[in-house]
Amino acid sequence: MSDFTEMLIKAVQKQDAYAGVLRRITLNQYPCEIEGPDGLHLATVLSRLHTVSGRSSLVVMPTEIEAESLVRDLQLLNADSALFPWTGTAPYSSARPHSGISGARIQVLSRLLDGTGDIIVTSLRGFLGAVPEKRFLEGLRIHIETGGKFDPIALENKLSVLGYLRVPQVSVHGEFALRGEVLDIFPSGMDHAVRFVFGFDEVEDIRLFNPLSQVSMAHIDDFTIYPQREIVWTDEAVAALRSYLESRKDVSEETWEIAAHAGQDVENEGENLLFAACFESPGCIIDYLPEKSFLFLIHSEHLTTSNEALKKEYRELYIQARSRLRYFVPPVEKNLIDFDKAVSGHERVFIFPAIKSPRKDGSRF
Repeated sequence: MSDFTEMLIKAVQKQDAYAGVLRRITLNQYPCEIEGPDGLHLATVLSRLHTVSGRSSLVVMPTEIEAESLVRDLQLLNADSALFPWTGTAPYSSARPHSGISGARIQVLSRLLDGTGDIIVTSLRGFLGAVPEKRFLEGLRIHIETGGKFDPIALENKLSVLGYLRVPQVSVHGEFALRGEVLDIFPSGMDHAVRFVFGFDEVEDIRLFNPLSQVSMAHIDDFTIYPQREIVWTDEAVAALRSYLESRKDVSEETWEIAAHAGQDVENEGENLLFAACFESPGCIIDYLPEKSFLFLIHSEHLTTSNEALKKEYRELYIQARSRLRYFVPPVEKNLIDFDKAVSGHERVFIFPAIKSPRKDGSRF
């Protein structure tokens, strides 16, 4: 950390407004309104408040560009932070997210499940876009530890379901290789691949290695494998989809054809759009936060207006999709999170308005 950032942190901690926010946290007074900080100043305030929580925190910015900028500022402060990106695809588009984006999203959800305590930053689109239910993703984790039981054939099948591609030698994210008594895997978001060495049915060694040079870097005691993507067609997911479609009266033969082949080797057009119907209600990234975590809403007025525009966009594109596509697509409420409901259900909320308020119950930097 540079002398400048250390000076900035000390300056923030000396401000009366910062002391006022800490008092409100101690007294459990939420929502807490904070005015003034922006840019690197904002990142400093967020990083300091995050340390008070001791848990993962979620920051919602109006746009993707603002979210990316904030992550860069947090990294300048050496704060453990990560961007939860928007999928980059239009609502009700059959196009799939770029593999790099899918990997970044699943990595953030995985880190939240692991309780790493990071600051997660996302845009409003990233916040309101549906994700798999927390329970569903938790059930897909594969935890392997030294000395534990190991079935390479069963694991190979599970990895294929989770979106990993078998290759002779791993070189890029999302690949795995099984050779004799060695299994290599290169999960998304990691700088190094992971090698499992086993004898018969027991794990003998787990190590990190460089996928380019194949040189081992370090030994570890255990490792948890997460899916390579959010859309995972398990038997449970396929059964839930079929049950939902049976409850509808507007499902075409083309839709049933897609559902019949969901999760098979060949991906069908529209398969990714149907996945939202596997869950009773859409999952939200806020569901992955631990209890008593902090939720920061930046430029709250912009979030409110953008939320209304986003709901209108989803409704219009849903209507267009229903008239344009031959297959059924889940309604808006299956794909878009209710902003007000998500925020009101969270206890520790901090609101950063873009416009100064005449009210005096907030903290102004």
